[in-house]
Amino acid sequence: MALVVLAGAWGMLKGKLWGWWLAFLTDVGLFGIFLYSMIDDGLKDIDWDMFAFTAVALVLLGWLLVPVVRRFYWNSENVANATLDPVNPAGTKA
Repeated sequence: MALVVLAGAWGMLKGKLWGWWLAFLTDVGLFGIFLYSMIDDGLKDIDWDMFAFTAVALVLLGWLLVPVVRRFYWNSENVANATLDPVNPAGTKA
């Protein structure tokens, strides 16, 4: 699993859409596994270490879905020219 995470991080560092998708799908899978593991023991017996792993996976998943991050990787133009600066609907920088 660590190799898949590293591959996704490497793709995102290169600004590739496949890196975003790999990181997104990995985070969704890890979040699901951690959530299932956390509630499998019963809600009255929550393992707080597993809760922390679940929370981190959810935060990383949320970060990937932030509109500025999504626009950076889903840019239809050349991704190398994309910036993380907010853009007005008129197309000019804010």
